[in-house]
Amino acid sequence: MSTQPPLTEAEQVPLPDGFYAVPDPDAPAIMTLWHVKDGTPKARPPKGTRYGPQALRKDIPGRPGDDEYIAWMRAHFDTVGAWLKRMRAALAANPPAAMRAYAALTNHCCNCGRALTGGTSKALGVGPDCRERMPHTLLMALLAEVKRARAIGGGTSE
Repeated sequence: MSTQPPLTEAEQVPLPDGFYAVPDPDAPAIMTLWHVKDGTPKARPPKGTRYGPQALRKDIPGRPGDDEYIAWMRAHFDTVGAWLKRMRAALAANPPAAMRAYAALTNHCCNCGRALTGGTSKALGVGPDCRERMPHTLLMALLAEVKRARAIGGGTSE
């Protein structure tokens, strides 16, 4: 049985609750969507989409209970665990950028997930109700991310 290595510093950083979008570390062309609640990220793939390493029944050798089957499943779960650690590190690398990316991709608030309608809300990625409740430091980080994106030409103009 394998043991997981200890968490890195980036993996120990508590993530603010909200919605995030980051590229898949194994397939950077695929943007993955996540919902973090109580510091725990959960995948929110669009309907019919799956993220990360997949196990198809036809790929699994042997039958449940066989040594070959058990060894393959352990190796697969180690692979999935490593992928999840890389995803967590990607989320923790720049939470405001990942939150802003979610809002830009989905046109939904990166804090509560509701649809964004106003120009300011769309530009910031946060609706008016959430802006009032959001910690000031997180709101300022989102604003800084919007300014950075606009400076390099990746932002939305109003």
